[in-house]
Order: sequence, then C-alpha cells, then structure tokens
Amino acid sequence: MSEPTFTEEQARAISSRGEVIVSASAGSGKTFVMIERLVSLILSGADVRSTLCVTYTNKAAAQMRERLRTALLRKIGKSEGEERLRLKEQLARLPLADISTVHAFCSRLVRTYFYLADVSPAFRVISPDDAEGTLLSSRAMDEAFEQLYGEHDEAFGRLLAVYFRKKKDAELKKLVLKLYAKARLKADYRVLLEQTGSFEGFGGIVSYLAEEYGARARSIRACAEELAPFFSEHCPKALAICNELAAAAERISSGTLFERSAAAREPLSFTRSPTINAGTEEKLRSKLLLQRSLTGAMKKLYGELASFESEETERLRYENGQETARALSRLILRFDGIYDRLKREAGVLDYNDLEHCALRVLEDDGARAAVRGKYRYVFVDEYQDVNPAQERILSLLSGGEVFLVGDAKQAIYGFRGGRSEYFLKKAKEFATLPLSRNFRSAPAILEAVNRVFTRAMTQESCGADYLPMQGGERYGEHDGAVRFHLVAAEKERAPEGRGVYSVLTEPRPQRDAVAERIAELIEEEVGSEWFDVDKGLVKKVTYGDIAVLVRKNSGCAEAVVSCLSTRDIPVTTTASVNLCDFWEARLILDWLSYLDNPEQDIPYAGALLSRLGGCTDAELAAIRLRFPSPYTFRAACREYCRAMRDDLSAK
Repeated sequence: MSEPTFTEEQARAISSRGEVIVSASAGSGKTFVMIERLVSLILSGADVRSTLCVTYTNKAAAQMRERLRTALLRKIGKSEGEERLRLKEQLARLPLADISTVHAFCSRLVRTYFYLADVSPAFRVISPDDAEGTLLSSRAMDEAFEQLYGEHDEAFGRLLAVYFRKKKDAELKKLVLKLYAKARLKADYRVLLEQTGSFEGFGGIVSYLAEEYGARARSIRACAEELAPFFSEHCPKALAICNELAAAAERISSGTLFERSAAAREPLSFTRSPTINAGTEEKLRSKLLLQRSLTGAMKKLYGELASFESEETERLRYENGQETARALSRLILRFDGIYDRLKREAGVLDYNDLEHCALRVLEDDGARAAVRGKYRYVFVDEYQDVNPAQERILSLLSGGEVFLVGDAKQAIYGFRGGRSEYFLKKAKEFATLPLSRNFRSAPAILEAVNRVFTRAMTQESCGADYLPMQGGERYGEHDGAVRFHLVAAEKERAPEGRGVYSVLTEPRPQRDAVAERIAELIEEEVGSEWFDVDKGLVKKVTYGDIAVLVRKNSGCAEAVVSCLSTRDIPVTTTASVNLCDFWEARLILDWLSYLDNPEQDIPYAGALLSRLGGCTDAELAAIRLRFPSPYTFRAACREYCRAMRDDLSAK
C-alpha cells in the first residue's frame, strides 16, 4: 500500500492537538483526516480503547472502523520493531474501540450506570414512531385528557376553546405531540416547560421582529439596486420599479416595529410589474427575479408589517398568548409524566430518553470523571447536525483532546433538531481549521456552488461567511457543466364534461412538463461521453450513469418514473409506487379474477393472452406506448385476444 499524501490543510488538521474544530467542505476528505489523525495519536502512544468516535449513522460508524483497520494495516506493513508490535496490538484491540452513533454510545453509558439514570438495565430501545411507541404515546395522551376532563381544569378549558375543532380534540392532541417532540430536543426541557409563560419578554420580541423586518427590507433594497443598471439599458419601466422597490424598502428599514408598521400601511405605488421583452435567458431570469421575487417579497413584507396594530393591542395579545402557552406547557408536562410511567412499566426507552438518561449520568461528578478518564480522545463527525441535548452530552464528555468535524452549510435539514449554531459557537471557542479543497467534484460544479453560496451565506444571513471550495485538478481538461433548464408552466385545462365511461376509449394522457423535459435530457445524454475520474477513462453514458434527484418520493418522483417508463427508459426508484400497476402483477391479478369468475371480460382477456403465448416483445412494447393506462392496456389486450380467437375459429 502506498503512503497517502496530504494537502497543507489536511496535514495541519492531522497534526493538531487540543480542542480543534474542522470546517470541512463537501468532498474534502474529512473522514480520511479523522482516521489519519487517530492513527497519528496511536503512533504517539494513544490506546485505541481510550478514544470515542461519534458518527451520525451506523453505516458511517462501520465504514470508519473499517477504514481505521485498513490504515493500521498499512502502517504495520511499513513499520518494524517495537512500533510494529504496538500497532499490531492496537489492531487486535480495534473491536473494543467506541466508534458508534450518539444513541449507541448513550445506550451503553446508561446500561453501565443504570442506577444513576434510574432505569432498568434490561431496557429495550424503541422509536416514538414505531408501533409500540405510537401505542404508548396514544395511551398516555388519552389518559392525560381523561384526567383533565374529570378535573374540569380551567387552563385546559382555555385550550379547548382555542383548539377544539368539529367537536373533537384531535387538533390539540396533535399540537401537544408536535411541541413535545421539539421540547425533548432540549437538554433541560422540563425546566423550560415549567418556566414557559412566566417571564416578561414583550419588549425583546418587539425589538427582534423590528430587526428581522429591517434585515428583509435591506436585502430587497440591495437586490433592486443591483438590478437597476441592467434595466436602465433594457427596460426603463422595470428601472422605475427597481427605484420604487428601493424607496419602499427604505421607508421600513428603520424605526420601532410599530413605526415600521405605520409606514407599511402606505400603499405601494406599483400593483404589477411591467412587461419585459425577454429575448435572452439572462433577460428572462432577470424578469423572473423582478416580477416574481422582489415585488412579491415586498408585498408580503408590507402585508406582514401592516397586520400589526397598536402597541397596547399587541401587548394584550402577548399576555393572552402567555396564558395559552402556560396552559399548553402544563398539558405537555402532564402527558410527559404519564408517558414516562408507561414506558417504565413496559421496560422501554426511546431515543430521546437515551439522551436525557445519559445527561443524568454525566451530571454526576463521579460518573463524569470516570467517563472522561476513559475517553481521553473524543472525535465527532457531522457536528453541525447535533441537537441541544447531544451538544450538552458531548460538552460534558470533552476533555483536553477534542476533534470536531462538520460543515455549517450542510446543516440544511435540521434532522432530529440539529442546529448549526452550536458548530458556529464552537468555531469561536476552539482552534478552527478549514478543509476547503474538494476532491470529488468537477471545476464547473465548484464554480457554480461558490457563486451561489458566496452571495447567500454571509455573516449577516447565516452567522458565518462562506469559505469558497477549491479543487477540480483530478478532472484535468474535463470541466463538467452546470445547466439550468426553465420549463414553462402548463396552462390549466377546462374540466371535461362527464359522459359514459368506456375501457375502449383512450384517455387523454396526463402531461408533466418537468418529467418530459427530464426524459428528453436523458435521451440526449445517453451515448455521449463522460470522464470517469476514478479510472481516468472517457466512457459512453449509459442509463446506469444517470440519476434523477427529487425533493420527496411522491408527486414529482411518481410523474418522472411514469414518464420514463412510457418512453421505455429503464428506471429504478425509491419512490412509493403501486406494484399492482406493473404488467406482471396485473397478469397475476387477472388470472385470480378469471379463476374466481370466468365471465369477467377484462380478466379473461389478460388470462387468455398469457395462455396463448401473448404477443411478441415488440408488439407488447407498442401496446404499452399506445396505452400507458392499465385499463386501456387491458382493453387493447382484450381486442388482441378476440382477434386471436377469431383466427383460431377460422382455422
């Protein structure tokens, strides 16, 4: 095995000691750096059993353990004498190293110190979303509501007056579950709930809102001023709109919240944006930006500000909201106590319980000292995704050697309450080292990402300025490309009149412009050339080289899969699809229906088609293209079978 080479940034991160946080861009080799730093510590005398490596998923933990094993084997092959023996000893101890997710670590810690966590050592771990967790929470909710109904609680009555819908309390129960899930992400959620509604914060809220609205107004004004030079050449009417936007933003950029609210009640001088002759894509984008983004954002901002009434009225609303918040907090705490009792009786803990039980253990001075004595070196991956409770756990664990790795600009999902603010806070407290060189993406990709994030991620908007990514050297002369395809929105069709339905009538196909454009792009790309950077070869594009990413596995994903299938483009998907719509499944269902009742015409056609050998692949493909709907497809099969029966009868 050849010895790996490091960039200057990687070498600095590997050799660093003490409390270090690494801001690692995508594709910068952060896992590689973590492994090499751990190997460096082992070479310096560290024991692999004294390290704690926290990753985000079980798969990532398994990969890290395997990469560490490979790195140790590489070092063993290049060492000798005492060093070789010690490395072999560390390799044998690798299965004892704590490389796991946060929850797996918390589970081990709680089982070890179960008497401090006040739980049974034989507990089982469940998810709040699985069948058992849902059943327990439902029972706890019903019991809590039954108790409060029986007590005729005044605060509970206030909540019912606000959230009772259609003679049911289902909406209130949903709200309690939602708020409970969010509260449990906090390290001291019970204290937070007990204090909710008990402090005076009206002035702070008013000041915060004023600053937020001011920031939005300044952002709109800056964009309008940036567009003004372009429109001064292409569209004087649009230039006037830009100037009016800047003036409107200036009116609400300063003053108290209520002064800004009064200014926002003045009518805007524009009602709609002018027509812009967009002959180029650049003009079209500017048109969309001005007409749909800036004017819409300004109208929305003015509408929100104008909705505020006098300070006295808003203070009264605030006080009423405080009373409602106190009542909600009491209800959540009642539910929490019952839910906790039911879980204890069942001998289970959920993932949030693991975190809070681990916190109880680590808040004990003796246990914390013992744990910190065992784990002298703490490594944390994806630190931007930790939630408040996890951040508290990791802070209590941290000793003199802490290595945190993450990327604030990848904290976009807020998964399980993850918040990038802890990463930014640690970046100010620890020695911060960047990993800005990207080894994964082509130069055109990096350039496009840098252009977008340099403008979007600033100290004002995100609490940190964007660090541009560098790299792309592995691709040589192959730069790659980033393209945007604007798809015109389809006009809504008038509803057709209702008539007699017939399976022989071919329905009007449902068009999806985005899905069709994706299919066209795939057909254009197949057969073209692409550069395989790992093998250093230029290859022909095949269907297997293409991936289509969507926001969620429904809606758009289903439309794309359907469109690709009708064009005979092979596709696999993680989207939820109805298996009964596949030809093979329909055939089995037709056979079962035919066996149940041979007089059914459509199942008879499908069954007969398979019994007589069916049609050729080309004929079947042609039928599928002509009749994408399962019903019209079977109708075509029925006609085909009748023709075959007529031929057999004639013979």
